[in-house]
Amino acid sequence: MKNKKLSVIIFLALLATTGYVLFFRELQKKNIQFEKIRLEIESEDMREVKLRFLGRGLLDTVEERDMIKGAFIKKDGEVAFVENLEKMAKSLEVTLEINSLAIKEVEVDGVEKLSMRIVVDGSWAGVYKFLTLLQNFPESVEFSRFSLSRNEGAGGKDKNILWRMSADFDVLKLK
Repeated sequence: MKNKKLSVIIFLALLATTGYVLFFRELQKKNIQFEKIRLEIESEDMREVKLRFLGRGLLDTVEERDMIKGAFIKKDGEVAFVENLEKMAKSLEVTLEINSLAIKEVEVDGVEKLSMRIVVDGSWAGVYKFLTLLQNFPESVEFSRFSLSRNEGAGGKDKNILWRMSADFDVLKLK
């Protein structure tokens, strides 16, 4: 009888121990699942905060981004750019001759370079104003060669001695 009681007690102890072990293993699994869910929620919260921050950053930089976009000739805007040069020359009463116009590849995706070689003839004031306006175009003009000379042969002893500006320059454009 004593053996039987001892066997029952040992069996019940083993059963209780097994129950505790299974219970705590299940509890540990639930804790791991809970921790994963908590980390996912935390990650989503951080992502949401970053997106809100990015959204505010985009709104805060609208002017700067527009200014940067303005530094490029728009896609298919080469003709408009050249027409602007011609209108400017006409308004300043100088002659504009475009000797070469080429589109070249650059190492930046989505961007190419419009290379031009021009000659402008006219009065000192007109040629100088043309150069000043060209340098202050919204598009970023980068000169690679520039010369300015007096062209006395064309103007003779007239007060409006012709001046000649020759320039090679590049302007970045969007593809």
